[in-house]
Amino acid sequence: MFSLNTELPTIYSIFCVLLGVIYAYFLYRNNKFDNKILVRILFLVRLIVVSLISFLLLNPLLSNLRTVEEKPIVVLAQDASISCDGSKDSVNFSKLSNQLSEYFDLVEYNYSDKTRQGFVSKKMGESTNISSLFDEIELNYTDRNLLALVTSSDGLYNKGSNPLYHQLSKSVPIYCIAIGDTSVFKDLSINNVVYNEISFLDNFSPIEVQINAQKCSGEVIDIKLYKNNKLIATKKEKVSKSPDFIKTSFK
Repeated sequence: MFSLNTELPTIYSIFCVLLGVIYAYFLYRNNKFDNKILVRILFLVRLIVVSLISFLLLNPLLSNLRTVEEKPIVVLAQDASISCDGSKDSVNFSKLSNQLSEYFDLVEYNYSDKTRQGFVSKKMGESTNISSLFDEIELNYTDRNLLALVTSSDGLYNKGSNPLYHQLSKSVPIYCIAIGDTSVFKDLSINNVVYNEISFLDNFSPIEVQINAQKCSGEVIDIKLYKNNKLIATKKEKVSKSPDFIKTSFK
């Protein structure tokens, strides 16, 4: 539906027409033309042009209002990390997608280290970044009619921020399909390495290694530092509890 609005009240449009009439009247009241039809045509043209120019000074705005009905959006997200490889959730997700497609607009994702569209039958992701999935959904469907997120997951993530603190988890209902093995195994992983990007010649540059230890309580671990495949430093650290977060430094 089209509508025409102006910054000033619509009644001012009447004055624009009156201004055009007055201008044309004073311009042609003492005309010397014998052809009265020509005078009337010129009078009408002057009236329209002046009225239109004065009307444009009111800053008119032509708006078009269109109503579009959209189905609610439901996001289906599949955990494609290798830890969930034993689950055949892609088949269940395909069936669910067929059942819901009549009532909802469905968006399909799979996620591991990255978030991709569609479902996969073979899961090869080496890490799980749930927050990247939430970022993708928030980026594409903010201010849209997003009804819910349905995701499969083993509840474990080893990359990205904690999904519980993500803004999406506070604004959209999330339904989780529990899959995979949630058992925690004995494991060591390097979370981060902190070092100076710039080091001066003949100066010592410290390197800090942050290690996450799972089920290694009481164990003594060897930490080795290599440069160009050559061992340059080694250190031993004892894990006092499990899980533990160890920080060690080399100089």
